[in-house]
Amino acid sequence: MNVTQCDTCKKIGPQPAPGWLLIVAIGPPESALLSMLGGSGGGMDVEGTFCGYACAGEYARAKALISEADGGKVP
Repeated sequence: MNVTQCDTCKKIGPQPAPGWLLIVAIGPPESALLSMLGGSGGGMDVEGTFCGYACAGEYARAKALISEADGGKVP
């Protein structure tokens, strides 16, 4: 059974989970273009899957605090 799990509260939902939020990291423009042409997802990496804005906000706050503690470097 394929399911989606929230990275913050660990809620389980169907896959694909309609209305859920995905945070993706997009690579350099040339890799994103090549991945679109080739049909692969190589230009984007999913950083997190969240069931709602509250969980995505908690993730963003935690990421900001970690990068601030690390001297402003984004992990």
